[in-house]
Amino acid sequence: MQKWLERSRQKFPFPLILTVIFALVCGLGLWRHELWRDELQIWMLVRDSDSLIQLFQHLRYETGHPFLWYLCLYGVSRLTRDPLAMQGVHWAIATAAVYLVARYAPFSRCQKSLFAFGYFSLFEFGLISRNYGLGMLLLFGVCVLFPARRQRYWPIAILLFLASNTNLYSMLCAGAIAAMLLLEWLGPPRSPGQWHQRRWDLLGSGAIVVAGLVLCGLQFISPPDAGIATDGVKPVDLKRVVSALALIWKSYAPLPPPTLHFWNQNIVREGDAALLSILLLVGAIAIFIRKPLILLLYGSGTGAIVLMALLKHGGGARHWGFAFVLFIVCLWLAADIPDATYRLPRCWRWLHQQLSQQHTIFFTVLLCLQLVAGLFAYGMDWVLPFSQAQATSQFIQRQNLTSLALIGDRDWATLTVSGFLDQPLFYPASDRVGTFLIWNDQRRDRPWPEVLQRSQQYLASQSQSGFWILNYALTPAELALLPQAGQPTGQFTGAIVADENYYLYPSQP
Repeated sequence: MQKWLERSRQKFPFPLILTVIFALVCGLGLWRHELWRDELQIWMLVRDSDSLIQLFQHLRYETGHPFLWYLCLYGVSRLTRDPLAMQGVHWAIATAAVYLVARYAPFSRCQKSLFAFGYFSLFEFGLISRNYGLGMLLLFGVCVLFPARRQRYWPIAILLFLASNTNLYSMLCAGAIAAMLLLEWLGPPRSPGQWHQRRWDLLGSGAIVVAGLVLCGLQFISPPDAGIATDGVKPVDLKRVVSALALIWKSYAPLPPPTLHFWNQNIVREGDAALLSILLLVGAIAIFIRKPLILLLYGSGTGAIVLMALLKHGGGARHWGFAFVLFIVCLWLAADIPDATYRLPRCWRWLHQQLSQQHTIFFTVLLCLQLVAGLFAYGMDWVLPFSQAQATSQFIQRQNLTSLALIGDRDWATLTVSGFLDQPLFYPASDRVGTFLIWNDQRRDRPWPEVLQRSQQYLASQSQSGFWILNYALTPAELALLPQAGQPTGQFTGAIVADENYYLYPSQP
């Protein structure tokens, strides 16, 4: 029996087994997952752009989301209009990220398995097809190539360039890694021969990284007619400070409450989460305090993520999750950097001695919490609709309503129905017919009387009847304003995403 097990391990190594199991579990989850608006907004924007030039023109209004994920999907969208293709690309990315951890990370098999089925790798960056999983994959790729920096930097620089142009949070992590590599090179005295031997690698790699950061920054410049993306720095108060601090706990322990609308929620209250976050930060600092370069990476990257939440946008789990991804990156890279020998204050020396011996347990406990959260979210997404847009679109198709003029309000919620129907809607918020949204200053959420007026004008211009697809139920007073008062033709509720429940109302010109 023992010989058979040994032969099995040689034939089917652990990284391959874990990756295959993850691929199957993630693939089944993607099959059951109903796409929501952020996923379909990206797919329709890429699919319905006639050229790369037009795609980049549209991307100017998607502030905070650089080009790389859109470019990956552009080629696929030339082959098919089915959003399942986007999910296939994302499945491959999520699976590749798990393989890198399983094959190369300096963690135990137990830790690698826990990570694979944890909240971010399985659910947030696995089932939900956004650009965040790609950012995680590229950062893990940097970790894999990190030991090769002693020979060449340019492969790492290319990955940092790509990570910088994936999303804002992977850009913050990439910038912190680049700063750490620069300080590592400048740190010990080097002979002129070393500089001369590697000058082109150093200069070229530095240019690649700087170009990536600059290019990402340029994409964050909003056009003059941008809408919601132009809001400036938020005023700082105690509530925002507490909320920004709390995201560390939410990232390390994303424990959702056992409710329908669990997504982006945490079972721990924000005030308590902020205190727990401070303890986690102190623990992480104590683990890395003997490795100043890693401490710089951890402090600058985590600080930038917290500062972003404080001054701009608190975001959701997909945003603050990069604080935990960065923690994994730091643990991974720390294995390749020797400890420094400088003297520490007594309290920090004691903390480091305790946690340096127990940091494996510390990390494993966090991964166990991630596993609980990941399996809960996966199970909820399996048995409940993430969005009701797919069910709504199927009803419209069964009732042969696609020949009518379809009106969507609020546009940012009903665009999901457009994606499943593969048919444009009239959006009263911007007075346009389309699929994806253009976030310019021509669109805004409007009160029902104005929505009704614009819809009636549109129907009159088309000389046809239509249907309203709303993500809110009309009140009796609002129903009374309709040319034909009555109850909705269909209503679809019970979605995990609370504002992607839908109500259908008939309309006459």
